[in-house]
Amino acid sequence: CSNTQMNLMTKDDMLRRANIDRLKNIYDELPGYLKLKTRNDTNNTEEITVKALGNVYKTHVPQASEKNAYKLGRGLSTPIFQVDEAPFQPNIKIAMGSALMAMGALIDNAKANGEPYGVIVTTTAGKIDDKDGAYVYSLIMKSALWTERFYDALDQVELEKIVRKNSPNGEYRVYACFSYLQLGKDDAWAKDQLERASLDSDDANRDLFNVWTSGSASSPLPPEVV
Repeated sequence: CSNTQMNLMTKDDMLRRANIDRLKNIYDELPGYLKLKTRNDTNNTEEITVKALGNVYKTHVPQASEKNAYKLGRGLSTPIFQVDEAPFQPNIKIAMGSALMAMGALIDNAKANGEPYGVIVTTTAGKIDDKDGAYVYSLIMKSALWTERFYDALDQVELEKIVRKNSPNGEYRVYACFSYLQLGKDDAWAKDQLERASLDSDDANRDLFNVWTSGSASSPLPPEVV
């Protein structure tokens, strides 16, 4: 990319640092002639720049108050936006909603100029009866399910038609869900994770098996009824 800004919003500082470190490690593996960063570039736990190319990658964490969440979202006006672990971010509906509105003009410009743009939400499953989890789950339920048949589309125009036709409300959004088996892990790995983390059934369903759960320990109904 060149002259491109990207924003990441993730649930806490630990994940923010992890994402930055991941990008730094990828950069370190590049051959020398592709490394264009200089001592004048930002290289901390919150932002990475490559000023020679005009590229900026910024990271953000959620805000506890609704007012600050709205302000945060309005400031995320870039054509590329990633939200990580969205169901576990307070006021995610407010922050994402204002961010997506702020991105509109920039996305239109990127489309017109043939530049990259888009929104991606990466997450483990959340809780349906939680306010923030319910919002993300509603996005999933209004999306077209991922299929490799999308690769057969002749161009972007046909791809959009296929996706809209296969999403419940005709929205241009895709939900892709991958199990640990598809990501190169086996059942022995899953068993080891369960034993190591001592997860209860709900946590295991969300973290390892992509199952969105409902009901909680605060419910007046016994677990079997829930």
